[in-house]
Amino acid sequence: MKLAAQKGSTQETAVNNQITGSVLVSLAATGDEINEVKGGMVSGAVLEDMIAKSFVAANPDLAIANVKIPNLKSNPGMAVAVQKGSTELTSKINEVISEMKSSGELEKIIQENYTASQKVK
Repeated sequence: MKLAAQKGSTQETAVNNQITGSVLVSLAATGDEINEVKGGMVSGAVLEDMIAKSFVAANPDLAIANVKIPNLKSNPGMAVAVQKGSTELTSKINEVISEMKSSGELEKIIQENYTASQKVK
């Protein structure tokens, strides 16, 4: 499955490192990512949470997949905007998250980020 992400972004890193089986399509702008989703060229776009919400609010044919991608350091959060009814993509992302939970990788990432956040105070 093809997923779009902005070139040089933490979302691009997440697609490369955390969503196995995906093919990254790196694009210059988030608007380009949304156009690729709407045109059926990619299965979804990995975006920062608030950006995804603003695009979905302006595009009733889009939805935010009910998945969470573990935060990367210095990233406030991500969401995956997909075409409504993209059950295969949602299933694959949920599978990756389940694997990360089972292996303990997800908890490790959470603890590392929590520890880092406590040092900022």
